[in-house]
Amino acid sequence: MAARALIACFAITLLTATVVTTSPAPGHEAALVSASPANGSRLAAVQPALVLVFDGLVDPGATHLAVTRPDGTPAASETFAVDGRRLTMPLPTALDGAYSVAYHAVFTDGEEASGTIGFGIRANPPIASAHHDHVERSAANMTLLAIDAALFVALLTVLRGRSRVRAPRRFREKWVLRDIDV
Repeated sequence: MAARALIACFAITLLTATVVTTSPAPGHEAALVSASPANGSRLAAVQPALVLVFDGLVDPGATHLAVTRPDGTPAASETFAVDGRRLTMPLPTALDGAYSVAYHAVFTDGEEASGTIGFGIRANPPIASAHHDHVERSAANMTLLAIDAALFVALLTVLRGRSRVRAPRRFREKWVLRDIDV
């Protein structure tokens, strides 16, 4: 009986892994497509606005954007305009130095993109990463998750199928009496 359950569990695991790895991921991988000023750029003069372009339609109510100086103080107001895939934030006109732009864009389909870019105005830009992902959705990760789930189910099946060997009642009573007499 346990062998049949194990074979069935293996077949379900194989089927699940095949379906998970061959099906397309829901939605899309949200990402920043371009930034102006570009990440790592050194500008000779101030641009009138910061522009971030994403690969999906941005939800203005759930998106956050902040421009900060190296000491962490805000360098611009946090108000920005959203036009489809484009975020635009006006920049102050007389600010030399290095700036970081932290963004967290939420798209209308529920996907998210977060990251930090940096630029400098008549100064070297801060070191910043273009973006980061909180969860990597790859076929390998999904396959490993399916295998883990199947192994868990197989373990439960094997443990549940094991019968307990118990001594007959008359022997159990004698053992109890013997334990009490000692």
